[in-house]
Amino acid sequence: MNTTFDTTVMRVLGALIAFFVGYLYWNNVTSQDTELMKKLQISSGLEAPLPRGTILRESNLQSFQVDANEGVRDAFEYALDDTPDMRSALVGQRLSQSISPGALLERRFFTDDTTQEFAARLGADMRAFSLDIGGSQSLLNFVGPGSRVDVVGAVEGANDVLVPTTLLENVEVLAVGPIDDISELDAEEAGQYRSVTFGATPEQISAYLGQATLVRGEMLLALRSGQAGGSAP
Repeated sequence: MNTTFDTTVMRVLGALIAFFVGYLYWNNVTSQDTELMKKLQISSGLEAPLPRGTILRESNLQSFQVDANEGVRDAFEYALDDTPDMRSALVGQRLSQSISPGALLERRFFTDDTTQEFAARLGADMRAFSLDIGGSQSLLNFVGPGSRVDVVGAVEGANDVLVPTTLLENVEVLAVGPIDDISELDAEEAGQYRSVTFGATPEQISAYLGQATLVRGEMLLALRSGQAGGSAP
């Protein structure tokens, strides 16, 4: 009988202690004023990082959510809030650096000095000049920022005879599509773009414009030997 009584007392005491510990834990947690925190991040389902120059789309975004107290909220202060207005403002913006899947978004991913840095690469007598190169998709796999190329085309001459002509000679490739850093351009990406930006003198540009209206068909790139190009496929 005493044994049964002692066992019952111990169980009651154990239950009271468990209840008291649970009450203290609940009171401590709820007193920290937790709330749902929603931040923006790059979709974790992407197979590869979004490269610099990518135009951000709604499908690239997902919400990072967690019940957070004040300390946790402060730790994530750097990340952009997930709100309809913020999503609307970001969609269509160009990324200023590569971002990995699942990374929380920050303002610095969209607001760097990329434009100024690009302009600073031009010499005092140089101009950035972009052309749509449609006939060199295979060659673009081997061309990247830093390559030196000729731009050639078939120019209509006397009696409607087409004459192969060098329209721009020994010009430097500054960018392929939106990518101006060869370390961020691989062969597969290079072939996806038609727009190529060159560094050329005003005289070279004027000479090109003087013949461009006579070009028939698409212009081609001719890679000059011994020059840096894109990554090999």
